[in-house]
Amino acid sequence: MLELKVIKGPSGSSQTYSILQGRSMTLGRAEDCQIRLPSTGVSKKHCVLTPISTSRVEVEDLGSSNGTYINGLLVKKHIMQPGDTLSIHNFVLQLSKSVPDVAFAAANDNLHNTFMDGNDSIDAESIKKNQSFAEKLDAWLEENVYPLADRLSAKLDVRLLSIIALAIWTFIVTALSLNPFKDLANVQARNESIEVAKLYARQVVRLNQRAIVEQRYKDVVADLDAQRGQTPGILDAMIFDVVNGQVLAPAERLGQAISADMYYAQIALSKNTEHVSIDEKNKVAYVSIPIKVGTADGNKTVAAAYVEYSYVDAQFTINNLVDRIVSSLLYALILSGVFLIFIYRWMDGSLRRAAKATENALREGRTSIQLNVTWPSLSRVTQEIGYCLTKAIEGGQDETGVAGANSVSEWANASVKNTKKPAAAFDESLMVTAWSAGMVAVIGIQEQMAVGADISQASRDVAFETAVREMAEESRASAWIPVSRPIEFSGRYYIISMVFGSKNFLVNIDLEDS
Repeated sequence: MLELKVIKGPSGSSQTYSILQGRSMTLGRAEDCQIRLPSTGVSKKHCVLTPISTSRVEVEDLGSSNGTYINGLLVKKHIMQPGDTLSIHNFVLQLSKSVPDVAFAAANDNLHNTFMDGNDSIDAESIKKNQSFAEKLDAWLEENVYPLADRLSAKLDVRLLSIIALAIWTFIVTALSLNPFKDLANVQARNESIEVAKLYARQVVRLNQRAIVEQRYKDVVADLDAQRGQTPGILDAMIFDVVNGQVLAPAERLGQAISADMYYAQIALSKNTEHVSIDEKNKVAYVSIPIKVGTADGNKTVAAAYVEYSYVDAQFTINNLVDRIVSSLLYALILSGVFLIFIYRWMDGSLRRAAKATENALREGRTSIQLNVTWPSLSRVTQEIGYCLTKAIEGGQDETGVAGANSVSEWANASVKNTKKPAAAFDESLMVTAWSAGMVAVIGIQEQMAVGADISQASRDVAFETAVREMAEESRASAWIPVSRPIEFSGRYYIISMVFGSKNFLVNIDLEDS
């Protein structure tokens, strides 16, 4: 739960206000404000606080007279986090997290009656029950995951962290993808192995059929390969004399009796049809195919081809699984590496452009920067940079002579003089006070003709004049907050940016595709 505590104010005020999830709170000097700051420098409805998570609060200024400041920066709308300070006139309030599992007292009678529904306090458990899943997840991540990520990023290069994260992610995804198909794959591998063993046994039968019919037992062979082990998976291959229960081939085992402990061989001797036995424990298939000869009483089984085939190497064992994962990991890392290059360029390049744009803005006296990147975090940073730029310009030129003007009232004119781009400064009545050389090329009016003239006289294009007047009304209501819009005039498309402060308007013009 979040709290807003007054750490500085008139008469040593030190009130603490609880911020409840899902409840907006108005801050001002009016009686009906949930957070009341009784001072003439505070507007009746000064700003509104809206909690958006268990650790962030959105602050929006309601058009106050003296402005709303977060950490010393003038804002129109901003996100506060624990530790940030909110300054309003001569009040300073700090946002913090309260200690969990304790009773939270109502901030004042209005807050008590509005939010507590007659109860004297609200405990952390009731707050947790009212939290959404997203809020609970955000709180859990902030307490358990984000601190670890911050510590890692402080010790390791972010690029190395990205590579490690990609490797771990690829390994886990590959393992999880392969594991559900393990049993199905093993059954398929076993069935395919049995078919290989059957094919081998049938070839043995065809090779020896004539020799057995003619009783040329010395010519009978059980191995199809030139050497043992040439066909992967074949453990043993024999031809049995079914009538006498003896081995006919291979030659070195000719006449050997089929003992009782040769369990699967005994089964083969008893079958008159093609038969398969499976030893699931040892992953071995035993295949027997009868060899028949024609007699006066019909076809009679006189011998059998017998093959022992191991399909253990075709199974998804731990070793095989790891081997496949490693292979998949290598391919995935190559593809991820290409992807990482683009991500790195997007992130690193965006930050580099932001730094360069800030440097140029300071040099040219502009109060905003623009980045063509869809990235919320960078957008917030860009907004903060805009606040800093406007405050730097408002505060005047520093000892380095980089930014600002010698006085607050001259900041807009100085900004125009420090830039080579199309820019102009206007006073509150939209009278031109400064006109850059770049404006001559865009608008077609010379500086000596524009300065001192009204916007209607300093423009040959109605679209430009209309845009300036409309944007002036918008920016006047949000001092020091840059506003911009695309516009077409003089046959080209431009982006016009305007900022208002200290009774001056500054206008910058950029080509839309620049």
